[in-house]
Amino acid sequence: MTDRLSAHAAGEIAGSAGEGRSKVILALALAGSLLVLLIVPQYLNSYWLRVLTQVLMIAALASSWNVMAGICGYFSFGNVVFFGIGAYTTAVLMSRFDVPFLLTIPLGGILAAIFACLTGLPLLRLRGHYFAIATLGINLGMRETASNLEWTGGGKGIWLQIPDMEPHAFSLYVFYMMSAMLAITVAGVILLLRSRAGYAMRAIRGNETAAAVLGIDTTFYKVLAFAISALFSGMVGSIYIFWMGYIEPGQAFDMSLNIQFVMAGLMGGLGSVIGPLLGAAALQLFSELIWSHFLQIHLAVLGLLIILVVLFLPNGLVSLFSRRRK
Repeated sequence: MTDRLSAHAAGEIAGSAGEGRSKVILALALAGSLLVLLIVPQYLNSYWLRVLTQVLMIAALASSWNVMAGICGYFSFGNVVFFGIGAYTTAVLMSRFDVPFLLTIPLGGILAAIFACLTGLPLLRLRGHYFAIATLGINLGMRETASNLEWTGGGKGIWLQIPDMEPHAFSLYVFYMMSAMLAITVAGVILLLRSRAGYAMRAIRGNETAAAVLGIDTTFYKVLAFAISALFSGMVGSIYIFWMGYIEPGQAFDMSLNIQFVMAGLMGGLGSVIGPLLGAAALQLFSELIWSHFLQIHLAVLGLLIILVVLFLPNGLVSLFSRRRK
């Protein structure tokens, strides 16, 4: 018995040491990545700055979507609606009321979160594919609404005043803004996973009925996850419209963008912090590489690669690291 206890204690100590080393390695990797993001972009041309900014944007949107789909277990196919609300908030406030850009970013996220709370209360009573289809319908409805409102510019959209900056300096500014947004999103996901709300959301993902029996207010935590996901997505949308300088309904509520960050989340691995980041980097870089070599059939080749990843890595690219650790 004593030998068994000693072996068990030794195993726990070894496991704790291994976990501590993993945390140190992760911290060093994040610090190195931050250093690269601060220095390397200054020496890149405008094309690669655009590509990396797009990677950061998709990563932030995939991490936001991960809160609802990966942590809470509810697949939303209309998360781009929050992106569009944030974009239109910034466009309207800057063009009509001369509100400073930096102030519109949190306002865009807050309005998106309020919209998520109002729509989430009825929608989150649905489950599975019923919920997914309902979120898709909300996005289509908002797109048509924006097309017929005068203060959104209708189908013509809204133009923003071009910033008084050199093109490369402006690209760097947007890149660092998107980097900061991604850092805020990842930090929010990490804090959520370690909080009581995060444990409740994962319990809902595991078995919602059992979670309710245990006394978890499932409706409250589902709406909270929906609102957090909307908050980050709306803030990303605010930065995006400043980057583009123009917004119209088809661009703000673009389903192809929704597909991109959903696929990034699935490719990287849902429920983890690093998964959506890996998926976004792989998806965007593969897309650019394939587009440059297979101009006529790049979408078909990219789709084939995504299918192979989903078939052979059903838990995403992050499962490669977990297998190696085991």
